Amino acid sequence: MSALRRLACPLVAVTTGSLLVAQVPTKCLEIESVLVDACNSACGSAAQEGENEMFRFAVGPAPINLGDLTAQWATANSFLGWVQNATTASLTAQLNATITNCGWLLEPPGGVIPAGERVLGITSTAMCVAGNSFASLSDTLYVIFQNAGNTFGHFKNTNNNANITNWPTGATAYRTFILSVPSAACSDSVTYNLSLLVNQLGVYGGDYATNDGSSLAVGWPGAPTVSYVNYGCQAPFSPLQAAILTEPAAMACGSSVSLDANTSGNVASVFWSGGSGTFSSINTPTTSYTLNASETAGALLSFCAVSICGDTVCDQVQLQVLPSPVPSVVVDPTLVPCGGATILEGTFTGAPTSTFWQGGAGIWGSPTGLTTTYAPSNSEAGTAPLSFCVVGSCGDTTCAPFSISVEGAPTAIITANGATTICAGSSVTLTASGGTSYSWSTGATTAALEASTAGTYVVTATSACGSGTAEVTVEVTAAPVAVVNGPASSCPDEVITLTASGGTNYTWSTGATGDLIQVDQPGTYSVTVSADCGSDEATMTVEPGAAWEPDFTVDIEEGCSPLCVRFTALDLGEASYTWDFGDGSVATGAMPEHCYPAGDHTVALTATSTGYATECPGTIMLSDLIHAWPVPVAAIGASPPTTTIEQPTIHFTDLGTGADTWSWTFGEESDSASTERSPVFTYDSVACYTATLKVTNTQGCADSTRFEVCIEDPFLLWVPNAFTPNGDGYNDTFFPFTSVNAPKDYRFVIFDRWGRELFVSISPTQGWSGANATNDVYVWKLWIRDTLGQQREHLGHVTLVR
Repeated sequence: MSALRRLACPLVAVTTGSLLVAQVPTKCLEIESVLVDACNSACGSAAQEGENEMFRFAVGPAPINLGDLTAQWATANSFLGWVQNATTASLTAQLNATITNCGWLLEPPGGVIPAGERVLGITSTAMCVAGNSFASLSDTLYVIFQNAGNTFGHFKNTNNNANITNWPTGATAYRTFILSVPSAACSDSVTYNLSLLVNQLGVYGGDYATNDGSSLAVGWPGAPTVSYVNYGCQAPFSPLQAAILTEPAAMACGSSVSLDANTSGNVASVFWSGGSGTFSSINTPTTSYTLNASETAGALLSFCAVSICGDTVCDQVQLQVLPSPVPSVVVDPTLVPCGGATILEGTFTGAPTSTFWQGGAGIWGSPTGLTTTYAPSNSEAGTAPLSFCVVGSCGDTTCAPFSISVEGAPTAIITANGATTICAGSSVTLTASGGTSYSWSTGATTAALEASTAGTYVVTATSACGSGTAEVTVEVTAAPVAVVNGPASSCPDEVITLTASGGTNYTWSTGATGDLIQVDQPGTYSVTVSADCGSDEATMTVEPGAAWEPDFTVDIEEGCSPLCVRFTALDLGEASYTWDFGDGSVATGAMPEHCYPAGDHTVALTATSTGYATECPGTIMLSDLIHAWPVPVAAIGASPPTTTIEQPTIHFTDLGTGADTWSWTFGEESDSASTERSPVFTYDSVACYTATLKVTNTQGCADSTRFEVCIEDPFLLWVPNAFTPNGDGYNDTFFPFTSVNAPKDYRFVIFDRWGRELFVSISPTQGWSGANATNDVYVWKLWIRDTLGQQREHLGHVTLVR
């Protein structure tokens, strides 16, 4: 949007009657707002808060030359004068580029601020453009800049502490900001309390960032009125606001109320809306509203302000309708004699438009008055339902129902001097009322009757107005008879339930109460049963139940471990079997099998009823029935396990446990043997032999094992002097050949001609394949410790030919 088009927007607006007109101060200028705590973090640590503070003022009826305008800051900062040059022009353009609303900033033409305009003062040309937002600006403002140089703040921030509170915590401390036009001998000032400056949360205190945006809104004309606000990091311009000032009291239906509202910001128009009634004017801040007859619950009205940018803000007010009146009635007397009348008085809360009485078949003395009489008709004997009604301002009707008692035919009533359920042999006195004479269904004619038998007793009460009847039933309760039921027998520790009946309260010989108990032993149990008409006692004896007598056989009682035994239970019919084998193992079934470790074991068998059998569980236990003998363990020790033919003698020993006899064979064809525990045997030829040991104990339990020993040739070594790793399956791998089959230590290494290690083997069966090696002569070295523990070391050369 061009600058000329921006100038078409009004600078500021106030509402006066039905017009929106610019307000111009009568004196040289009026201060309107101050951004006390500016934001500068968007430009980094180099930006200073004192270079970003701003204020806004309105120019009076005469233009102001920038050279005639001076400022006295609220702090000790000196006034550096206003500047208008290429720097300020660039800053103005940068700020205009950030505006997204319809506002615009202009520099004073020729350094002269026109009369009646609004002006934004910025305290330094070193301002942080991104620090305080101009995006929402909807005013056209003239902008002026102070010369750079003041980095210290101009207005002094809040003095509340770092804790955020709902009330000020700083000491009362006032500061004053003054703008002057000395040539006109005119000035305006604003004085404010630092402790009342609010943070971005609308409360007090907090860190620097929380207090950024703390501002003053200054009212004029007259003495300045200061409001403490915080719109965040924004330049000081007036936000668009609409507020309804009227808070009307509750209204009668269809009545009218005057409404008043005001606005702030760059307002283009206002309007009222809502409800189904009538506004006297919808486009002015002051109007009146008349409720529609259907608006019995009130009306929700809105007042809205529309900015020059087309933005709309609204405020609402709820009109309340007077509540409906509430009626009540005073009745005197409540019992009207035959042919008589009663006086009625109606009362109410609220303001009804009319009242009336209704109901009944009799005659009203004044059907619409607050006080009236009512004479029941002859047909209204007993209770007559009536109502007193009020009509509200909305035409709504509310009634208070009530009733009167009309004396007519008598109402017979029977009163008992106690409960009508009596015990056999006792009685209750029945007394009739409601008439002048009485006749009972028993033939009695007295008001009182003694009843001792069960039945329904009817009385007829007679008076001058007629007769009426009443009846009552008398019940006779017999004395309680105690009965107890339950199983006739039980097993030990079996829980059974005994149940009593015949009364309302039960006390057992065990001390328990209630109609049933649970017991876990046979015995005699009694219960005392009580009720309103006495008590009785019953006894029951629970006999011990017959128990199973189990028995079983085994196929073997002793033997070497693990000893596997088959058990067979005596067939008892409808019974299940549970076994405890005495070694921590259990089983079920009639014929289990169990294998025992060494030791003596006790066996127990328990039989339990199944199906329809009633026998109690029974157990048989046989102590130390099973004898499982330990088995010896055979283990051969040979020293040495490998030797040479030069020293072919080996010492054998049994390393096992539990043996009493030993039988050795040493693996020769002569089938040599020994019965010693630790024999010595000398072999006569080179070979590996399997020695066998069988051991037994005194119970005949046996174990056996095997062990291989080797007799080797004297130490021999042969190493080829060349090999051909060409993959033809012949002479592809290079390794030494030795008579030592199982060396105690072995290390075979290949070096190149420069002494670099190419290959290492620690096993006689792992040779060098010549991988990644070229045709050449290589050095090998062998370290070996033979079967007898002798260390040997050999060195040589090998030629690799592919």
